[in-house]
Amino acid sequence: MEAPQQQEIAPHLADYYHVILKHKWTTFFVLIAVVILTALFTIYTEPVYQSTATLVIEQEQTASPLTGERMDFESFASQTLTFNTHFKLIKSRPVLEKVIKKLKLDRPEYSKDMEISPIRQILAQVKNNIKLLLSKEEPPKTPDEVLLELTEALKMKISIEQVRDTRLLKISVEDRDPKQARDIANTLAESYIEFNTANRMAASRNTLAWIADQSYAMKQNLEAAEQDFVEYKQNHLLFSVEGKIDLITQKIEEFNSAYLETRNKRQELDAKLNKLREMLQSGNSGVEVRSLIDSPIISTLYSKLLSLDTELSTLSQTYKSKHPKIVQAKSALEETKLKFRDEIKKELTSMEAERSVLIAKENALQKNISDFEKDALETSKKELEYGILRRNVDTNQKLYDTLLEKLKEADVVEDVDTSNIRVAEPAFSAVNPIRPKKRLNMMLSVVLGLMAGLGLSFLQEYLDQTFRTEDEVLRYLEVPVLTVVPVGDPKKSKQ
Repeated sequence: MEAPQQQEIAPHLADYYHVILKHKWTTFFVLIAVVILTALFTIYTEPVYQSTATLVIEQEQTASPLTGERMDFESFASQTLTFNTHFKLIKSRPVLEKVIKKLKLDRPEYSKDMEISPIRQILAQVKNNIKLLLSKEEPPKTPDEVLLELTEALKMKISIEQVRDTRLLKISVEDRDPKQARDIANTLAESYIEFNTANRMAASRNTLAWIADQSYAMKQNLEAAEQDFVEYKQNHLLFSVEGKIDLITQKIEEFNSAYLETRNKRQELDAKLNKLREMLQSGNSGVEVRSLIDSPIISTLYSKLLSLDTELSTLSQTYKSKHPKIVQAKSALEETKLKFRDEIKKELTSMEAERSVLIAKENALQKNISDFEKDALETSKKELEYGILRRNVDTNQKLYDTLLEKLKEADVVEDVDTSNIRVAEPAFSAVNPIRPKKRLNMMLSVVLGLMAGLGLSFLQEYLDQTFRTEDEVLRYLEVPVLTVVPVGDPKKSKQ
């Protein structure tokens, strides 16, 4: 047969009460011990004071060293990055070394008392005692090692936090001496402002040196560009490409106008010559000749022809054709016609000579226009290289002027460059210490003492395997109790 399984019985709330009541003195003594130890620790622990200095970090106004354009656009991410950078720099070694030197914290009487944490003090003391027991001697520390230890110990005293939604930083320093905590906080704030100003001044000096170097190099480039430009103009006999192109354009326009005028005169003269030749061939020498040729001799001869013709017509009505007057009149008329024709031929010869002159002038003007057009094309080809050289001179001149102006401005503002960090509120000596917190320690000692006492009570009850009642035997062993042997009284047994 299988043995019956033991059924686990859940403890009742009253059982816990009985356990507590049973071990009440254990709980009480543990509570008293914890409270007494906490009170002793609180009484004998040296108080620690805290002083806080407040810095305001204004938005830094940065500008380009060349253009002067402001570049102080700051986003939330960049602002957070800036503040985190300040957190690290405030507790950096150069700043802390300034504080140590200003306050002379490296003196022996203070350097031995830099630790403010009691736990770390105890651990350090235990470590030193172990070294003494082991007779282990440490080599002497160098000044740099001592300074490094001091900066690390000072860093442990400093805490920095940003005031939410502001540009304020709170620098808090803890120390056993309230005046020392105040001095460290204020000196740290001042030292960081000096450190920031020194860095800005160094950056300004670097920028100034860079601008000076660039100005010298740009001056040499400008002189070389000007020399190339002057040599090019001398080699190509150019004073100004723009002026030469304007002059050539003006000349082309003038010669083109003269050419058009000469060609029009020549074409008009050709028309007159053709008309005169037709009139001479046809024998017609009337009014049209006078309209084509403006000559007083021809006008006089033409008037004389009209007069002789009229006279001949009048005589023909009176006399016969062989009459001496008619013969004389006809002879005079023929003679005048011959003179008229000769005069027309002279005018025609003169007009042909004038036409030859116009043709020669027209050809000369056309050649001059062609020469000027070629010169304009050659000048346009030179204009490209001329423009490149001129732009080089102008660009180098502008850059040199800008650098020179910025060099003068940087030289002026070098000594007045200020930091964007200032002390908004200096630290004051604290009246009440921040540690130890007596009331909180005593309250926590009561809570921890009760918890430790109750825990020890329940541990004792768990380790105690003794049966004290019939119910416990029945509950845990599940066997009936046959009899109970009471504990005898020693005094009664002696009687």
